[in-house]
Amino acid sequence: MHQSLVEANFMETRDLKVLQALTIYLVCARRDNDSPPVWSLTSLAIRIATKLGLHRDPEELALKPFESEMRRRLWWQLLILDVRCAEDHDMEPIIYEHSFSTKHPSNLNDSDIHEGLMNTINPTIGRTEMLFTLSRFQISYAVRKLMFSTAFTEGNGYPLLKTEAEKISFLDALSAQLHERYLQYCDENIPICFMTATANNLILSKIRLLVRRPSLQHILSQESVLNDYLLRNSMDIVEAAHALRTNPDYQRWAWLFQKYIEWDAIAILLCSLIALPGHEVKDRAWVAVQSFFRDWNELSLDTGQQHRWQQILQLKIKADTSRETHSGSSRSTHHGLGQSPTPEATVMSSLNNGQGENEPHRNTDWTVEEQLQSTQDTMFQSMTFIDNMNLSYGDDLFSWNLDTDGAHASDW
Repeated sequence: MHQSLVEANFMETRDLKVLQALTIYLVCARRDNDSPPVWSLTSLAIRIATKLGLHRDPEELALKPFESEMRRRLWWQLLILDVRCAEDHDMEPIIYEHSFSTKHPSNLNDSDIHEGLMNTINPTIGRTEMLFTLSRFQISYAVRKLMFSTAFTEGNGYPLLKTEAEKISFLDALSAQLHERYLQYCDENIPICFMTATANNLILSKIRLLVRRPSLQHILSQESVLNDYLLRNSMDIVEAAHALRTNPDYQRWAWLFQKYIEWDAIAILLCSLIALPGHEVKDRAWVAVQSFFRDWNELSLDTGQQHRWQQILQLKIKADTSRETHSGSSRSTHHGLGQSPTPEATVMSSLNNGQGENEPHRNTDWTVEEQLQSTQDTMFQSMTFIDNMNLSYGDDLFSWNLDTDGAHASDW
């Protein structure tokens, strides 16, 4: 593919099809550690698109309906790729609101448009082959307003969402819009529909998790409402990602989810299970944890991922020990062998004893203050790990306009 682009002189092209090929290449190359620098080539692609006038809505250029739709689809794919690359490299997107007027692509099946079409067709109200693509466009566009710097927000004329409550309200409104425009028309017995709904929920859950980033104080707070929220939200993310990777109905799209690892969600889920080993949804949470490790245990990881994986394994050891200690305490209380320990004592006991086979045995005669300090140190290390994971809202499942070959419009 790279050689074909070179032969097509992609760096100086004015051919729309070459730009389409370059865009597809860049979307795929983001997943390849050995690929050329995608962020710089994305900048080039955006400049080429601007030179070709894709930043101007086709209505301003009096173009035919088919060409108009193709140009809109390509521009918005580049806009979303711009967002993803900005996240990957901790930068701001290149494209600013005032620099383009291109509208969203229409909600139409591919069979509704063709090169000979002379008159504009009104968008469909309901489900079309653009279901997945349009929903991801809307989510990624919303992310521009939420996840970048104040300077970028103000420079684009977006409302400045300063508080967590404002951001959550924004996400609630986005969720309602997605349901009204697209998801209410989904038949979840149809694989692409169920996958779209699951992917949307996964991404929105992950954004909420980033908005409500936990602090050490919250994780250690046994009665914290936020801790309960973090556990449930992380569990939702791990479950949804597992379903997208393993459900046989999604096999033709399974490649899209194979390299996305829910580092942030599993880390917070394990930390929550360490802090709340007796939570009412603990059984469901542990099923999610086990599914995560089944999915990724055989994965070939690069050097950076191996470091993360070892950190996750350490959290898993501590969560296992916390679970075992809590279960043992519950059995002892049930049989009248002693008073049930407080949640704080359970957490401290589990963390103090869950150090692995190669570490020295903890002194069980520690004072309460020493045990508390040990617990805080362990949790601080865990939360520092989460903070250093360069979390981003999305994943590769919103980098593609999914191929729906074999699914007729009547099936939608």
